[in-house]
Amino acid sequence: TFDAWVDPPDYTGRPPVYFKGQQTVDIPAGSELVARIQGIKDAPRLKLKRGGIFGTKYLPLKRLGPDSFEARTILEKSASAEWRVGTKRRIWNLVVFPDTAPQIDWVIEPKADKRDRLSFQYSLKDDYGVVGLSLEMTLLEDGDAKDRVVVPLTGKSVRESKGTDTVLDLT
Repeated sequence: TFDAWVDPPDYTGRPPVYFKGQQTVDIPAGSELVARIQGIKDAPRLKLKRGGIFGTKYLPLKRLGPDSFEARTILEKSASAEWRVGTKRRIWNLVVFPDTAPQIDWVIEPKADKRDRLSFQYSLKDDYGVVGLSLEMTLLEDGDAKDRVVVPLTGKSVRESKGTDTVLDLT
């Protein structure tokens, strides 16, 4: 029997991707392909093709039991994986899409409010969610002295926030 799935990177918060009868799946960059084969005594070879004439390699196998093997690899680019045992073949196509960098913009520039707190408004967006946000500040008189202040977010992981009002007491 052949079995395979993909574990997306932890930071995506996505569950494992199972093929469920499909030959092709879309996965985030940095995902780990896990392919297992059972019911054979001798180790087969798992071929990974990444495009181009030099893009083929065979993945190392780990023996899981007397008749089972596993291969794992991290994928940064689209590829196909193929087991071949005698006349039986199994091919999985993995379409890798890149992670986009978070975008953050000032809606209202930072300024002091009536209580001398730092007040500003920002918008942010990220494909998997922002889990932390901070401001790095530098004194105008001393460009080497930097301070970092954590900006509270509205949740554990924020995918999008538009015009979020924030007030920080830096006294």
